Amino acid sequence: MSGLVDGHAPGVAGRDLNAYAAAGIIADHECTTADEALDKLSRGMYIMLREGTCSHDLAALAPLVLEDPARARRCCFATDDRAPSDALSAGMIDNACRMAVEAGIDPVRALAMATLSAAECFGLDHGHVGAHERRGAVAPGRRADLVLLDDLAFKRPPARVYAAGELVAEDGVFVGAVAPADDELAALEAKLRDSVQLPALSREVFAYAFRPGETVIDVIPGNAATGICRPETDEGLRRIMQIERAGRGVAAQAAGADGDGPAGLGLVGHHIGRGWVRGYPIAGGAIASTIGHDSHNVCVVGDNPDDMLAAVRALGQGGHVLVRAGRVVARIDLPLGGLMSDKRAEEVAAEHAAFERAAREMGMLPPLDPIMGVIFLPLPVIPVLRIRPEGMFNVSTFSYM
Repeated sequence: MSGLVDGHAPGVAGRDLNAYAAAGIIADHECTTADEALDKLSRGMYIMLREGTCSHDLAALAPLVLEDPARARRCCFATDDRAPSDALSAGMIDNACRMAVEAGIDPVRALAMATLSAAECFGLDHGHVGAHERRGAVAPGRRADLVLLDDLAFKRPPARVYAAGELVAEDGVFVGAVAPADDELAALEAKLRDSVQLPALSREVFAYAFRPGETVIDVIPGNAATGICRPETDEGLRRIMQIERAGRGVAAQAAGADGDGPAGLGLVGHHIGRGWVRGYPIAGGAIASTIGHDSHNVCVVGDNPDDMLAAVRALGQGGHVLVRAGRVVARIDLPLGGLMSDKRAEEVAAEHAAFERAAREMGMLPPLDPIMGVIFLPLPVIPVLRIRPEGMFNVSTFSYM
């Protein structure tokens, strides 16, 4: 699999797309229209029909296959982030298969897109991997990863799931064996549990003023892309910040970067980015997360400095925190690298559902997903405007605002 490069190319067309494909990028999962997908398909790229928690593109892309079923061979599925509660209640790639069938795609063709097309895309069906690691089809010399279905409507969990020939799930319940922990795993876990290192922060860092006409992130609910707006007032806007959390800000403070001012002010523009966002209507509090694609610093959005500071301080060794009127009303702890939980999936799903309910009470209404919405706002590979530790970043011009 070495040398294979997947892409992020929303809205890329013409000569830019030619150059993108010529660079050897094999696939794209950012298409939002069938025409855009066909344009990339014509350049020899694979197209991933995305259906996740934040981005819902499969229904809009299904006509690509319905108009010409032969295109399915170069199309597969992607979730591109799936909340644990959604994964348990609706599924992941099986959910994509179900939606494809509901859109009119032949069930067997949907299965081939989920298996063979994906394996061919990433070279898992032939010589890039060992003979017993090849997959994508039921055939001699392929790894025996098997899903047995009672029907082709994908309405129920698979009757049986086998991984490398071993039964691992029955009727949606895991029955496989978990490998025991070893010394290497224990050492990695210890390292991951002490990875969030935030600088000292004061309220003043969060209490910056709005400047009329400044560049503001414009959220597009249900879409990973954002827009740009330049409002004259702060009506409907919320503060957004990204704080470096891997220790570089701590080191800068130790070296005297803060000077004699309030803690953290000297890091602004270098290790703390500040800005404004429209379309993330949190009211009476703040949300903070140590997941922030792709660098995974701390992203915090709120309508007042005190709750923003409280939310960041409550993060501990990682996770998602929701603060309302100075009190933590919901949290999901992610102590492993600030990215992963050490609890069972069912527990995390329950925490996620409770977090979402609390967020809805604070104004974050559908189609906005409170957590997925905030963790995509720092993503500097999707247009247009993002928040970085250095400040507001325009992906289209590759420049800071």
